[in-house]
Amino acid sequence: MSMKNLHGLVIISSIIAMASSTSVLAEISVAEVAAREGAIGFHKWMERMVEDSERRHESYGDVILRHADELRLTDEQMGKIYRIHQANQHRIKGISQKVNDATVWAHEIFLDPSKDEAAIRQAAKAHSAAFDELLDTALRTRKEINAVLSADQLVKLPGIKSTPK
Repeated sequence: MSMKNLHGLVIISSIIAMASSTSVLAEISVAEVAAREGAIGFHKWMERMVEDSERRHESYGDVILRHADELRLTDEQMGKIYRIHQANQHRIKGISQKVNDATVWAHEIFLDPSKDEAAIRQAAKAHSAAFDELLDTALRTRKEINAVLSADQLVKLPGIKSTPK
């Protein structure tokens, strides 16, 4: 399978994942879930939504691979970028779960009248630490991908749009 076909396969699978998660969202509105199940039910519904969708957001690797022709990426470069992207997606998925858990925990602590300000701040720090880990991983991935690009390709990056065409 050529890298261009592999890139097409990645894009198609992303579109299918987005379409399937969008259809689930269309069936049940956030307001309906919140009204019917309350705050805890809403959090459980959100967790199910995250588990049901493989990826909800496009990554830096997706953006670069989508512009392979514009950047004139070689098959070797596309392969390296794809491998970097895949390896880091697994890391990011685990870290995203930590961020989600920290968010839910911080929200529950905040709503608990028996908790004092110190407990709320501790939960907020845990959330910030998890988010910082996610950000560090994403920035490290971006650096690794940029290291694969040539000087000419790096010059073209500012002209690339991150949103789909």
